[in-house]
Amino acid sequence: MWSTDDGLPNHDIGYLLMLALTIITIFVLYRLVNSEKGLFLKAIREDEDVAQVMGVDLVKWKVRAFVISSAFAGLSGALYAHLFVQVLDPKMLMILEMGLILAMTIVGGLGTLTGPVIGALLLVILWEFMRDISPYAHMLLFATLVIVVMKFFRGGLFGLVSPWLKQRNLIAKAPPFTVD
Repeated sequence: MWSTDDGLPNHDIGYLLMLALTIITIFVLYRLVNSEKGLFLKAIREDEDVAQVMGVDLVKWKVRAFVISSAFAGLSGALYAHLFVQVLDPKMLMILEMGLILAMTIVGGLGTLTGPVIGALLLVILWEFMRDISPYAHMLLFATLVIVVMKFFRGGLFGLVSPWLKQRNLIAKAPPFTVD
C-alpha cells in the first residue's frame, strides 16, 4: 500500500494524505476562527491593550495559538519527511523555501484563511509558467509581486475581492467583539 513493486514509496497516497491533512486543517482553523476563541485571537491581533482591558488573557491565548500552529506545522513536516523525502538534510530548509511560503501568504492576504490558499495557487501556477523562461525568473516575479502587494494592496489579493464578496453576501460580516 505504501510502496510500489520496486520498493519505492507510492507518492499518490502521500499526496492524498497531504490533501486530507490540508482539508482537516482548513476545517479546524475555520471552526476556531469562527468561534468565541477565534474572537479572542482576533482581538489580540487587532489591539492587545484593548483585548486585555476586555478581559482576554493574552499569555494564555498566545500560547494556545502557538501550540495549535506548531502542532499543525509539526504534523505536516513529519508527513512530508516520511512520505516524500525519507532522508532529512539541513539544506532542505533553505531560505528560498521559507521565502516562498511567506510570499504565498503575503500575496494571498494576511490574516485570512482563504488568502494563503489563493496565494499558493497563484504562485504555483506562475512558477509552472515561468519554468521554461529561466530557472530564477520566478524569484524575480515573486519578489516583485510581494513588493507590489505590500505597497499597494495591504490585504493581499483576497483583500481586493473581499469587499465585492461581502457586497454580494458571499462572505459573512464579522459580529462585533464582546466578552461575556
